[in-house]
Amino acid sequence: FLFSIIFVIPFYTFSQTNTPVTQFNAAEVLMNPDAIGVEAKISAELIYRTQWTGQKGAPQSVGFLGSYEINNSHAIGLSVLNDQVGIAKSTGINLGYAYRIYINDEQNFAFGASLGVQNVNNDYSRLFLINQNDPAFLQSYNQWKFNAGFGMFYNGPKMYIGYSIPQLFNNIH
Repeated sequence: FLFSIIFVIPFYTFSQTNTPVTQFNAAEVLMNPDAIGVEAKISAELIYRTQWTGQKGAPQSVGFLGSYEINNSHAIGLSVLNDQVGIAKSTGINLGYAYRIYINDEQNFAFGASLGVQNVNNDYSRLFLINQNDPAFLQSYNQWKFNAGFGMFYNGPKMYIGYSIPQLFNNIH
């Protein structure tokens, strides 16, 4: 059993590389597309996050989130995000749609989906290498990737709870 935990499981696990947000409730649309239009009829938000200020290559995220409630049941949204960490840069654009089913005036279920593209760029020329001719770092990585997400959301008078998969495909890095 211990052998499988140490040697087998690490080869079958993966992680999503989503934009880190310190105040999730201020930008829930990033992780859950069905939260589009929950806060207001028209919404626009700018987000900025930096870490280790003053350090070269420190993580930095900048983004725009916008949503529009078409009517009580339908809402659309847009997010544009840019992340930089060291030599890695990622810029993504996502469109989202949310459909709400009302239980009563104070409670609803929402279902959402998002589609988007993301440009992933690793600029290896910015690295300090002992061997400048290392073939692994001669050519930088720059690709556009498609992704999609979905989620479910319950919104009530005293609480909300949601479930989402913001990246259905493990193709970002």
